[in-house]
Amino acid sequence: MRRGARQHFKEHAQLCFAATLKGKEKVDPGHPLYRVCKEWHTRRTLPMAAIRPSKLAAPQHAAAGGGAYAPLEAAELLLRALQAEEQGLATLGLEVPKEGDPLAAALEAAFCSSTDTDTSSAWNEQRKQLLGRLLRELLYPHLARELKEVLRREAQQVLIAECAKRLRTMAVDAAPVRVKDDLVKPEHEVGRGKKKKSKEQRAVEDAWRPSALVPNQTTADGEPVARKEGAEWYPRPARVVGLCVNVEDKEAELAAIDEAGELVDTFKCRWLMTNIRARRDGGGASALDIERKLGELERLALFMQESRP
Repeated sequence: MRRGARQHFKEHAQLCFAATLKGKEKVDPGHPLYRVCKEWHTRRTLPMAAIRPSKLAAPQHAAAGGGAYAPLEAAELLLRALQAEEQGLATLGLEVPKEGDPLAAALEAAFCSSTDTDTSSAWNEQRKQLLGRLLRELLYPHLARELKEVLRREAQQVLIAECAKRLRTMAVDAAPVRVKDDLVKPEHEVGRGKKKKSKEQRAVEDAWRPSALVPNQTTADGEPVARKEGAEWYPRPARVVGLCVNVEDKEAELAAIDEAGELVDTFKCRWLMTNIRARRDGGGASALDIERKLGELERLALFMQESRP
């Protein structure tokens, strides 16, 4: 009975999204949650088949279906919607429409009397009200909380898989980083005219060569495939540096991971996202901000040199 009720709710539930008064006032086009608040607030109700990441088809098939989201897009919107609900900017509910509810119809057929008398009709009305309260006030809210957590986990798994895929692509196919020895200068101090390099200078520079692993190819066990003996590749340790940006605090943090997946070093950037460009009206960043950002860029270059990604 419980398994059947859960399956019924997963198949017939609809996502109901609405922006609150706080959300309408606070969420503007520059807000991170603007897309989900604008798009889902206008639609109000969405069928579960159109937003559940684990049940959606591949992007090429989803586009042909008309109206259905791709799994990655649905996962991002779901997590944004849950974030908007936690911040009080929107309400997010999962409900089964009253009209045409198969479970309610089945329960009414099982508990209501089939005799056509005034007394049985009155009792049937009471039974229908009781079954309605059972479903709408007790069973469905409990199943909605369960399904909401299922959707959260599925959306997180889709995003984690996509991040892992992109990280593997960067780790396998990306060329090693190069850090210039020249002093980093702000844009308003750099000359507009750039000298072209001669053919001799370009010939002296080391050519970019691929890594020792074949991109986008893995063995049956999921291990990357190494290039054949004699193939040209760039010798470097299997190490990756990842970057995570905190948009709200305008900070970024880097982490270096070795070939065994162990954390080697971290570096936190507090001034990397500070704009130090000079404006036409003479304004811009202060001398202290410029000094802080240039000093952090030098420390970042040293971190990349020592990490050798």
